[in-house]
Order: sequence, then structure tokens, then C-alpha cells
Amino acid sequence: MVSPFSPDACLPAPRIVCATRAGEILIFDAGRPPTDPRPETFIRAHSGPAHALLSGLAGSPLSPHAIVSGGAIDGALRAFDPRLPAARGRRILSIPGVHPSGGIAMCTAIHTRPHLIATTGGADGSVRFVDVRTKRVLVSARPEGTISRHSSHGRRTSVVGAAWQTAYALLPMHNGSLVCSWGDGRISVHHPDAPDRVHLHTLDGISNALRCLSLLPGEGTSPAALVAAGDDGIVCSIPLSAIPSPLALADDPLI
Repeated sequence: MVSPFSPDACLPAPRIVCATRAGEILIFDAGRPPTDPRPETFIRAHSGPAHALLSGLAGSPLSPHAIVSGGAIDGALRAFDPRLPAARGRRILSIPGVHPSGGIAMCTAIHTRPHLIATTGGADGSVRFVDVRTKRVLVSARPEGTISRHSSHGRRTSVVGAAWQTAYALLPMHNGSLVCSWGDGRISVHHPDAPDRVHLHTLDGISNALRCLSLLPGEGTSPAALVAAGDDGIVCSIPLSAIPSPLALADDPLI
């Protein structure tokens, strides 16, 4: 896993951050000659693979320079400040057992809540919100129950959802919600203010994993649609108006 990162604006070149299967975080100077492939910073982060990596946390109470990683085996969420000397220790946050049964597969920042980081497990089928100030872990409702189905003709019906599957992508929304895609072609919508509610959505004809999520720009600064790409080679677009926030589920006639 690779992420662009610049620990300090005065540095002459941007950095590239990598997480390895050995649980290491490596930071490379992108301006260094290709004949010198050595990392400039080495951090031992986890006892097993590091499958989640996050940097560039503007407004975070941790530090705008923090690098957040999630352990695929130990299930811990940790943060490091690479500017600190190695002898002192660079770890500035450690929350064990965020996903104790399946490890952390992905994590993302909630832009409207800089103190929150959303995570999903590799096999436990859950989405969780982590408050880095209090170290509190909020478990969101599992993605099972009612599904809002959106067909190519615009018809919407209510159907019974399948059991949870493996999560493949996380996407924070402008309204504070979080969209997660799953191995059976569904997406689920979560919100930290309504952890006991989850909105489920799928498209007709999509039955394989949705691995990529993105927002399609609309007029002005507001996105118009959610775009998802599946293992079956199908790219689909869902109007954001068809994806209500879990905060509105009490008034949603589909539920």
C-alpha cells in the first residue's frame, strides 16, 4: 500500500509512504535518485501485515504530519509522527483490538469530523468509527436487513438483504456519511451519529464485488452521483438523491 505524503512543507521534495506485509512503514524521498532506493525513515508498526494506511490528516487532533496504520492481524490502529527522533519513539497513538477478530483491512478519515477515523475489518463484516481523542471505538450496524434497489429504469423496491460480506472500499461523503462497498455488489451507508442504523443499496444486474468507489462531480462544488466499479467489468452510477443518510432512515418509506 502506497500513499503520497509530505511531513513538512519546507522539505525540498514530497515523500512516498509504503506499508508492508511485515508490518513496517517505509518513507521514501521522491526526489532521491533512483540509484538509491533506500527508505529515509523506517517504522516498525505492527506484528503482522499493515493493510491500512492514511496520511495528510488536515485538522486532525493527532497532527497534520501523522501517519495512521491498521494491522491486518493484530487489529490495532496506530499513528506515528515521522518527525520525532527514532530513539524517542515515533508512535503517538495506539488503540488495540479495533477489529480483534478480522484485523483492519481499510481506514479513512471523516472529513467533517477530523477526530474520527473509519475502519473496516478483513473478515468481521463491520464498519467502526474510532475517536482518536478518547480512543473510543463505535461499532456501526452490520450491513444486513433491508436493501434499496435502484434499477436502470429508475424504479425502487424494497427487498430483503443478504448476510454481510467482505468490504472492499470506503468513501467518506460530504454530508458526514460513510459509504462502504461489499463483496456481493451492495453498498452500505453509515453515519457516526446513527450507529444503530445502516442504509443498504444495490443495482440490478450487479452481483459481484464492488471494489472501487468515487464521486462524480455535479454543478458547483456538490457531487451528483456515486460511481462504483465491479469485478464483473460493470461500472455503475447511483444518484446521490437515491442514497439517503442513515440519519434520515426513520422517515424513509423503504425501511
